[in-house]
Amino acid sequence: MIRFFTRPLAINLLLGLPALILLIWIVISEHQQFQQTALSTNQDADRAAAVFASQIQSRLLTQFIELEFIGTSLLDEGTDPTDLSPRTVRSLQRFMDIHPDFYALNILSADGKEILWSTVQQSSEPIFGTEQFTPMDDHPNFLLGESKFAPRFQDHVLSMRYRVENQEGVVRFFLGSPYRLAQLISFDLKNTPFFFRLKDTRSNKILGEWRDGAILPPHDFASSETQNQTNIIGTPLCVEAYGAVDLAWKRYLAAAWQRWILEFSLMIFLGTVSLLTRRLLHERAHANQHLQRLSQFNRMLAEISQVIAVAEDETQLFNEICEIGVNEGQLALMWVGRPDEQGVFKFLAAAGRTEFLDGLRLSIDPNHYTGQGFCIQTWNTGRPFFSTDPSISPFPCEWQERARAFDLRAVASLPLRREGEIQALLAIYYPEVRDLTEFQGLFEELAEDISRGLDRLELMKRERLSSAFNRAILDNSSAGIMLLQNRIIKFANQRLADMIGADGPEALVDHPTREYYYRPEDQAHLLRLIPETFAKGEQIRFEAQFRRLDNAEIRWFSLTGQPFDLPGFDETWMITDITEYHEALSQQRLLASALTSIQEGVVIADNQQQIIYVNAAFTTQTGLTLSEVRNTSLVDLLDPQTPNEIKSVVKQIQTDGKGYQGQTPIKKKNGQAFWSLMTINPVVNTANQRTHYVCVLRDITALRQLNERLEYQSLHDSLTHLPNRRALEKTLEERVLQARLTNQPLAVGMIDLDDFKPVNDTYGHEAGDRLLKAVSQRLTGRLREHDVLARIGGDEFVIIIGHLDAAHLDEQLPLILNRLHEATETPFDIAEDQLAWVGMSMGVAIYPDDGIESDLLLRRADAALYRAKTHKQTHGIWWRRWIEETPTVKPQKS
Repeated sequence: MIRFFTRPLAINLLLGLPALILLIWIVISEHQQFQQTALSTNQDADRAAAVFASQIQSRLLTQFIELEFIGTSLLDEGTDPTDLSPRTVRSLQRFMDIHPDFYALNILSADGKEILWSTVQQSSEPIFGTEQFTPMDDHPNFLLGESKFAPRFQDHVLSMRYRVENQEGVVRFFLGSPYRLAQLISFDLKNTPFFFRLKDTRSNKILGEWRDGAILPPHDFASSETQNQTNIIGTPLCVEAYGAVDLAWKRYLAAAWQRWILEFSLMIFLGTVSLLTRRLLHERAHANQHLQRLSQFNRMLAEISQVIAVAEDETQLFNEICEIGVNEGQLALMWVGRPDEQGVFKFLAAAGRTEFLDGLRLSIDPNHYTGQGFCIQTWNTGRPFFSTDPSISPFPCEWQERARAFDLRAVASLPLRREGEIQALLAIYYPEVRDLTEFQGLFEELAEDISRGLDRLELMKRERLSSAFNRAILDNSSAGIMLLQNRIIKFANQRLADMIGADGPEALVDHPTREYYYRPEDQAHLLRLIPETFAKGEQIRFEAQFRRLDNAEIRWFSLTGQPFDLPGFDETWMITDITEYHEALSQQRLLASALTSIQEGVVIADNQQQIIYVNAAFTTQTGLTLSEVRNTSLVDLLDPQTPNEIKSVVKQIQTDGKGYQGQTPIKKKNGQAFWSLMTINPVVNTANQRTHYVCVLRDITALRQLNERLEYQSLHDSLTHLPNRRALEKTLEERVLQARLTNQPLAVGMIDLDDFKPVNDTYGHEAGDRLLKAVSQRLTGRLREHDVLARIGGDEFVIIIGHLDAAHLDEQLPLILNRLHEATETPFDIAEDQLAWVGMSMGVAIYPDDGIESDLLLRRADAALYRAKTHKQTHGIWWRRWIEETPTVKPQKS
């Protein structure tokens, strides 16, 4: 063996072996480099084809959405496609003028076989048959036809149709628009080495070619040995990219001489390229995963928003939110809880790996490990906490093993507030280790939405309480109360049911009053009094005998009635049982004793209205004794600020002998006043002569204050004190009715603040609240006295502008709106030495041009707002009218 390697031939072989190995390595290396260059070129071709396909898809979808908008507008207006009104034709022509991408707009019959109307003169026979159209995957009403040369247009076109269906799914008509192929594939793509062909996958037909900015119409294209194909999502079209092979050789030869000089440098370069490619792919995968997670959260937030809008109570709200979070947000565990009186957390709702919570004790004691987690920090500080360092467990040491057993790696805790105060805690757990601050904005938005839901439930609770409170007052009133319409009982309180002997108030509803009179002549006499007395706006006091329903007992009732002009009613009556008055005058001593003990203040005056008696309750109410008010008039009890009309009515009782009941302010000895339900009734003797007047004062100050407070809270935004959505709906209905009566236009503007969310996210919600208050104050200061500004949620406002002149509306309205826009032309002071700028976008709908119903005006103003925000960056117009252009998809908040 040693002798063999000492031979010349063997030595030559050994000396040439490294060269041979090097040569083989160079050949293999160069081959691999060419393959890598070809692969990179193909990837560039794929990306270029994807960009080209995306732009074509965007143009097709934009065209379809515009067709959908036209179809929806025609369907909403009830337009007959066979007989278009001149206004509709003008609107369509105006729409064509501002949308040059439309080559022609055709309205076709429900079977798609006849052109009923078109913006161009052409035959009524469509270019394409109905069977030649294919619905898009995600939009079944978006129909894409085939392509061919249309002699009537002298161009190659791609046919498009939108199927217009009513709510029952019946096809009303089609909207068609041919798309020029040359315009569809015309793009300004600079410095691209590839050329592209648009292909119909249904027929494998080449529709056109883009090469170096030039557009080649359909013809017999020469086949190419290599192509990169990208499907246009949702359509039967694809884009083929050519030229990758030639480009790969050019790239390879351009870099080859450097590799031949320094092969070692080439190896380093190839290694670097490989590492960079691997890193790029890893980053792309991470970005795709992040986008997928954001999509899941957006779906979760959408479903939770629906639950918040319809939830009836807190338990339902929390349970459904947790279920949605686990099912749609792919969360490992989600729970809501609050501490009890002992400071130990109680779990109000939970979903996911709830076994983790079994036996788990959380307290607000920071000195114990049960009070040292993220959740307790959130409760104690009111700030959200998120897992940030994957190397550090977010759980206390005592719980880390338990968390690993349930595969809980990361946690976020957020406060849930009701009217600004923390009411509960929302905890979210992830199965993988990650930095949750990347989702901080979404989590905080979720907590804010839930907090608004809690505010909504609280408002509903207050409204129910107010309704129940009012009902309780009526049911516990000492007098029976009934509301009538055409002498039919439409409402009765419990007291009246008890007086009549009915099973309940509902047993009296929808029954005529004549059924309860003992003597028909009593009702006949009352019917003669009503027209004349009510026409004067006066009360009627009347006594009659009624027969009880349960035992047929005859009772004397005193009825006091007056007009009641509210929907569904025309009269209101207060009924008191005066049987004892008629049957037992001997019980006056007992009644006098009772007067001293009842809670209502009672004042008795002689026939000249000079006070001769007050009970103890009156002294308690006013601080005045009998000696201090004796021989003074009943009118002197009224507060000096009482309207003269009420004083006149009280004085008039002495001459006309009619009673009085109303809410009046009564003065106290200390100069203050309280609100009283004042009832004055004359007392007559057996000769029907007035001898005295009895005045009953029931203190209703607390009730009025409560009602005023509840009414204000139900109609105003708690942050800005502007009218809220409920008040807006009521006011807008009234303004629309007023505009209809005065035949004047009415403007409804939907306002949205630009760049509010970045301010909120950067400086916190307190700064955001200060910004909203400042914006509200500036806008309010620029309103005319008869205009209305309301906040309907978040950074959305609505303005109602009336007293407009139809003849000068185009000059008058911009002046008013530009004055409003001045509110955002200077920065806002949101914190110490911190200023913030926000913009403002507005959509405007005009009554009656854009709608005659209040809800339709709001929807169209909202639609116009979307168009204003969409085109604001390109056109610089901060507000738009709905009649000019209307969107179909609401934009996301900025």
